[in-house]
Amino acid sequence: EAHGLQDAKKGVLFIDFPPVLQLQLKRFEYDFTRDMMVKINDRYEFPLELDLDRENGKYLSPDADKSVRNLYTLHRFKFDDERLPQTNPGYNNAPFKFTKYSNAYMLVYIRESDKDKIICDVDEKDIAEHLRIRLKKEQEEKENKRRYKAQAHLYTIIKVVARDTDLLEQIGKDTFFDLVDHDKVHSFRIQKQTPFNQFK
Repeated sequence: EAHGLQDAKKGVLFIDFPPVLQLQLKRFEYDFTRDMMVKINDRYEFPLELDLDRENGKYLSPDADKSVRNLYTLHRFKFDDERLPQTNPGYNNAPFKFTKYSNAYMLVYIRESDKDKIICDVDEKDIAEHLRIRLKKEQEEKENKRRYKAQAHLYTIIKVVARDTDLLEQIGKDTFFDLVDHDKVHSFRIQKQTPFNQFK
C-alpha cells in the first residue's frame, strides 16, 4: 500500500513444446450489423521458420529440457471437401522469410528434429481397421455420387399414380387426380430413352 499502484507484467513459460505445433488464428468475429460471424481478412504475416529457443530461451521454464531444439518449419495445407494438397508458400526479400498468404486461419509447424517421424510414408497396415472401413465406405459413397452426377443427364424421375393402391392410400374412394399427394407416390428413375411400353 505504501508504494501505490504498480505496473505488472504477466506471461507464460512453457516446460516443453509438442512435435507438431498448431496455431489457430482468430479469423472470425461477430458482425452486429449483419447478425452473423464474418471472416477477418486483414493481412497477417507469419514466419516460415519459428525458433522458440531464441533470445536465450525466454519462452521456456527453468524446468524445461534445454537439450531439445525447438526449431519449427511451417507446413501449410489447403483444406477443402475433396483434397488436402500442400501449398508452396511465397517468399519475399525481407531478412526473415514470410508467406504472402494473408487469410490463413490454421498454422501447422513441425519441429525439425521430429520431421522424419511425422512426415513419413503410411501403409494401409498403419491405419486402424475401423478407420480403413470408414474411409473405404466414404470413397464408395463419393464414387457413387460422382457416377450419379455424371449420368444424371441420361435419366429422369417419373411418378406413377395410376395404380389403384396409390389412389386408395392417399384419397380413399373419392378419386380425383388433383387430390393426389405426389410426394407419397412411388418414384422411378429411368433412362430418358426408355420406351413407354417397356416401362409399363
